[in-house]
Amino acid sequence: MEFRVAEYADYQRVAELHAISWQRAYKGIMRQSYLDESVLEDKLLVWQTRLLNPPFSQHVIIAEHQGELAGFICLFGNHNVDFGTIIDNLHVRASAQGKGVAKKLIALAMEWLVSTIQIMVFFWKS
Repeated sequence: MEFRVAEYADYQRVAELHAISWQRAYKGIMRQSYLDESVLEDKLLVWQTRLLNPPFSQHVIIAEHQGELAGFICLFGNHNVDFGTIIDNLHVRASAQGKGVAKKLIALAMEWLVSTIQIMVFFWKS
């Protein structure tokens, strides 16, 4: 498994995984027509925008296995005055789940956060 910072050329693969994840997670919760017909288009727009000109506080790390996108994490440092940094997205392809991909993505994101934003990290639980 290889991990690296996402770049603009990754937007389509990130959007596809994000859409697949939504199709699985929100089946029966969101309109099926949206999940079937529009979610990919929406995610393509989101990720093309995010990776074209990312703000300083955004950090996206991808995990790849044999050239296939296995997962990604997106966080925004100091995003909220009350809660600080947020993990906006964490998605792992079904075939890569249970292999520590999410744990590694979170660990790498926290390393970036502490070294770049230079704050302590706390996890908020509702």
